[in-house]
Amino acid sequence: AAIESRFPLYAGDVPRETMMKVAKQGPEALPADERARLKLDVRLGDANDAASLAEIEESHCGLMPKEALKPMAFAQRYRDAHLADATLMAAEKNGSAILITGNEHARTDRGVPWYIRQRAPEKKVISVMLMEVEEGKTNPEDYVGKGPDGKPVADYIIFTPAAPHEDECAKMRKRM
Repeated sequence: AAIESRFPLYAGDVPRETMMKVAKQGPEALPADERARLKLDVRLGDANDAASLAEIEESHCGLMPKEALKPMAFAQRYRDAHLADATLMAAEKNGSAILITGNEHARTDRGVPWYIRQRAPEKKVISVMLMEVEEGKTNPEDYVGKGPDGKPVADYIIFTPAAPHEDECAKMRKRM
């Protein structure tokens, strides 16, 4: 729809080599002024930090060394802050912007919307997540996670049909 509408499109992700450096080194990989500008110097809070670490560990099937998790969690924060930066620049140039991203980046408690609100609290931010329908799961409230404050992490959800998924952990274990 964005392409058909001829909306201007902007790249927003972090260059791969920068992302790899940040994932290995953590905050020290970035200059202090960039961390401050992107609001990476503002704490998410203990509960969000712990949840982020747990998600990183789970998404890597529990196979990553514990000492690698904190820099990787910071890399996730950096990606979200960078996407927020690109979204804010697009909105500045065009009057508004839509970011198309994955659900983890769309989280209102620690994803891109959180960074936009830190930098531009006057901006209206709406988070929409696409959620695959699961067999036997009929209550819409069961689909959207809750943040540490107990609030939903998205403003709206759009239900999509379930898609087949490979066991990524099995593939990862084979490579190790």
